[in-house]
This record gives sequence, structure tokens and C-alpha cells, in this order.
Amino acid sequence: MSFQYCAYGLSIDSDIALPELAPGCGLELDVTIRAGSVPETLDQAYAVGVLYRAAPGRFLLNMPRIARYLASDGNAIVIERAAGADDADVRVFLLGSVFGALLHQRGVLPLHGSAVEAAPGAVLLLGASVSGKSTLGAEFQRRGYRVLADDICAVAPGPDGAAHLWPGYPSLHLWPDAAEKLGLALAGMTRVRPKLEKYSLPIDRFSTQSLPVSAIYGLHPVNAGGIRLTALSGEEQLKEIAWNVFQPKFTDRGPIVSAPARVSRVYRPRAPFLLEELASSLEKDFA
Repeated sequence: MSFQYCAYGLSIDSDIALPELAPGCGLELDVTIRAGSVPETLDQAYAVGVLYRAAPGRFLLNMPRIARYLASDGNAIVIERAAGADDADVRVFLLGSVFGALLHQRGVLPLHGSAVEAAPGAVLLLGASVSGKSTLGAEFQRRGYRVLADDICAVAPGPDGAAHLWPGYPSLHLWPDAAEKLGLALAGMTRVRPKLEKYSLPIDRFSTQSLPVSAIYGLHPVNAGGIRLTALSGEEQLKEIAWNVFQPKFTDRGPIVSAPARVSRVYRPRAPFLLEELASSLEKDFA
């Protein structure tokens, strides 16, 4: 039995159930996910880490006691799971690092961030871990905006040739302190992984349709008061985008960067996290 899904503008046929993803989008098949044998190493690797190897057209991830994954040529993923591995653990690495590598292989630009839909198009909220991307995405959902992506924002040319955001899958991942700040009860959410205190918040009114990228915000927590937005141009735009490429070491293409939209750098206090003030500042800027 196989399952059909849609994510990042790709039609996916999978041997394993992936309840995090949206149902199949009825397009020509782009990616297969199969259970099978995965090698322990890769020849001709140009990047090697403790848990991964990247070679031309191939990416190997080895998560001990969970699974080995092999992504090839941007269209195939093979998973060899460890005995007794939890289904959620297997899926979380598949939908994160492995899909990020697959997007790189396809020439899609994966950016580390969340995205919401505004009147002009997709608004990308980029930043390092704990910069507030998902929390901010959840706050915009509370304000009535449609959330398009969390963790990985897939950017590629759309039908009109302009940079488009291809939505990921319909959930946001939140730490307990973020849920508390948003007034959300953890009892109504499921854990991303059984032994990880991180929770999945469903995305309302999710759509798999791409949107032109209208604004990009790079989030930078700093040890200073106040919120400051700085509009970027030229080299600084490219720098901000390059800083936020998802796992750039997973590709040998070098950073695929462009400035498809208005790009701003956002400085916000590390503590306290002025969530409502930050969302209002961005909302005023992109509306």
C-alpha cells in the first residue's frame, strides 16, 4: 500500500504514512519514498559530518536507533529504519534534514524559516533556531493570517518566472514557553517526538498553492531594548538570504541566493520576547 501527499509543490508517493503532510495534489509524480536497504557510507562525498554524508546527487543521513536515509537525484528517498524505532522519530528527520537535502538536489532554495500569506503575497520570517520564527507564525495565525510553512521555506520560480514560496505542510512546531506566551494549551497538541518537549500546532486553512514572495524578514535577537527594522539593498539583501539557507552544507552548488523581494533585517530584544509588538511592527510594514 502506498500513500499520496503534497508538500513544497511536489507530488509524493510514499510507502509509509506521513500524517503531517497534506493529501496528494494530483500532479505528475515528483518524489517516491520507499522502505529499503541504505548504504552505510557514500563514495565521492564532498561534505562529511558525524551523522551525514553528501555526494553529487545523493545525501545520506544516519540517525542511530532511528533510521538511515538516502535521498537521490531530487526524486527518490529510501529509508532503512532501525528495529523498534518510533514512527514519529523516523518522520521528523525525513521531513526536516532529508527533505531539505532533496530540495537542494532539485535546485529549489530551502530557507530556514516560517511563512504567512498576506495581501501582497508570501511573507517569509527567517532566522536561526530560537529566533522566534514559529512563535511569530503562530501569532500571525491567531491574527487571521494563513500560515504557509514552518522550518523550511521552499523558494523557486513560479509560473510567471518570479520567486514563489511553495507551502510545506500544515503544522507549526512550538516549545512549551512559546505555547504559553500564545495562550495555547499543550493538552490540545501532540509532541513532535515522543521524548522531545516540542509540540505540533495545526495550521488553519492550509493551502498547497504557491504564492509570489513579497517580503523577507531576517530575525535577529539581540541584547538590547526595542524593535528595529532595517530595509536592505544590494549585497546586504543577498547576505541576509545566504545566512538563512537551510543546511547549505548539504549541497555542492554553493549558496543559491537571489533577492526576490523586499528584504529587511529585524532586531528584537532577546528577552523579553515582545511578540505582539514585533508582529504589529511587521504587519504594519508588509500590509
